[in-house]
Amino acid sequence: FENFAGVSDITITSQSMTEKNGATWSRIEGIGTYRQSLEALSLLQVVRFDGKGGYIRIVAVCNALQRDNVVRRAEILADTVSPK
Repeated sequence: FENFAGVSDITITSQSMTEKNGATWSRIEGIGTYRQSLEALSLLQVVRFDGKGGYIRIVAVCNALQRDNVVRRAEILADTVSPK
């Protein structure tokens, strides 16, 4: 999580592991700074582990002011994808 390209000063603000829809989910949220413009960023990573060694990773990086909208959309996307 702490290796987003072009982002520095990353701080994890929340993290959780849950079981949902027969899979294990990891959710990490944080903040950081875009190195080029020094803009404040919000970061989200959701990983769905399928129990067979595979996973699906959803990553969202946005301007901190857009956080609520982008996080909501990323979580909807994460809930709709599943491994084949």
